[in-house]
Amino acid sequence: RYPGNFPLGLYDQRGGFCSSSSANWQGFDQDLVELECYLEKQQPVKKVLVHVLQQESSWIFLPSRIEIETLQPGKTTFQLCGQWSAEVKTSLSPTQCVPILITLPDSISTSCIRIRVHGVSSIPSWHPAQGQHAWFFIDEIKLY
Repeated sequence: RYPGNFPLGLYDQRGGFCSSSSANWQGFDQDLVELECYLEKQQPVKKVLVHVLQQESSWIFLPSRIEIETLQPGKTTFQLCGQWSAEVKTSLSPTQCVPILITLPDSISTSCIRIRVHGVSSIPSWHPAQGQHAWFFIDEIKLY
């Protein structure tokens, strides 16, 4: 329902306003979304930024967890090299754009990164939509 300008909107440098009505946001109501970033050549990647929207009054929550995996030269399986987890909340948070910056080990050099974004599968009991599946919105992914 909220395709934004997928996939170009994830790296178009435009960013989204703190409103789900901005055309830049990609909205997902899944437990897991995997995004793979292919680089032109093998290079160091020190940080990954995932820019998300938090608008809980509209059922849009921060992801519960984000995992960063890399594919090393000569390997056929991805390896976990960084992650982020949301804090457990006990009340409604204000609407905000949240840049999640995940730092990777200095030794990471890759040409392929997989970003695994885990959604909130059950809205907490303090929310009027408790038990329902939450949305998460992303508008930019940047590699540094």
